[in-house]
Amino acid sequence: THKPTDLLMTPSAGGGKTLEPKYSELARQLQGEGSIGIGAIDCSIAEHQPLCRKNKIVGYPTLKAIVAGTPARSYEGARETEPLHSWIRKVVSEGTKGGSVKCPMGLFKDRAVDLVVPLCKAHFPGGDSKHDWAVVFYSTRVSGAEELRLAVNEVASDMGNEPPTAGRTGVTPKRQRERLASLAEKFKLNVKLPKVGPFSKHAIAKIGGVCCDCEGQSSFCHSVLGSAVARQVSAKGKIGVILVSGGEQNLVHQASTMTPR
Repeated sequence: THKPTDLLMTPSAGGGKTLEPKYSELARQLQGEGSIGIGAIDCSIAEHQPLCRKNKIVGYPTLKAIVAGTPARSYEGARETEPLHSWIRKVVSEGTKGGSVKCPMGLFKDRAVDLVVPLCKAHFPGGDSKHDWAVVFYSTRVSGAEELRLAVNEVASDMGNEPPTAGRTGVTPKRQRERLASLAEKFKLNVKLPKVGPFSKHAIAKIGGVCCDCEGQSSFCHSVLGSAVARQVSAKGKIGVILVSGGEQNLVHQASTMTPR
């Protein structure tokens, strides 16, 4: 599954069959959740056993939450639907690698695919941030919302941002020099690189997104963008882009659409 938070059951014999209807009801309740997948693995099947060993399955039934970028977490509570539901919600609320679940997801709901970090007042780059950031302030009512989501994800990819599942792919991140050369070629830019370097594999800049028409975000958007620009973003579906570097914030883009360039 590609979900960033998966709850897996490894059923066997009577215990698994007793749990099965309650687990199926849990799956029904969470159907349609963009960030949660429910699955089951039969560890008695030979081809499944390497995965079961990797997740340290020693008894049945075993319940584990596999959260992207973090080790699997075991469930030790009551084998009932409601306690399971509460537990998996708690696991999701504690967050995964690649962003803050304290912030409304807005357009960037799929934490296994979207590279953009959802941001808000409680989770926003400040003077102590080790990265430069480009932060897109937008409304979900923007014309061409899906095109915007794809465009900002493309920018994030070009800049070296990785999805929460990146650590599992085995793909070595590009060095910044390679990324800068690729950007220069892709967008026909005149980029003057030093004779050597930069060799860092960190992102050139992190890409964040603030959903200004999501619950509780309006006042934050006004405080960062200023009232005039914030009204254009929230009411008229325009886009504002803030560059954050060394704690300083500069509005660098305001338009009704956005392309990767």
